[in-house]
This record gives sequence, C-alpha cells and structure tokens, in this order.
Amino acid sequence: MKGVPARREWAQRPEIALALVRNPKTPTLMAVKLLAWVSNAELRQLAKDSRTRPQVQQAARKKLLAP
Repeated sequence: MKGVPARREWAQRPEIALALVRNPKTPTLMAVKLLAWVSNAELRQLAKDSRTRPQVQQAARKKLLAP
C-alpha cells in the first residue's frame, strides 16, 4: 500500500515516528496518526515549530491538551 510504512512496528518506535511526522512527503493523515507514538516533549516542539504542517501542528496541540 502506498504511504504505509513497510513494517508497522517501525512506526511505533518514537524516533522513527517523529522522523515520519516531520517528513513533508508523509501523508498528513498518516503523520497525525503517528503522533500517538511521539513523546510529549516532541509534541510541544511540533506544536510550536513554524515548519510543521498546520494540520499536524493542530493535532499535536490537541493531543497535548487532552487529559
């Protein structure tokens, strides 16, 4: 399938998930789903970084505010 990581467990590793989220070629929907494996510290950075896609920024902020 196009756009899906070849090995799903790779996407569950925080450093790989973060790299995929930051990659502009990663589809936005997939990047938002991968935020589940990104640490809170990295989520804060993504939410503030102006180079992050707006949809991903918004999802990172929403995830940080969720209880």
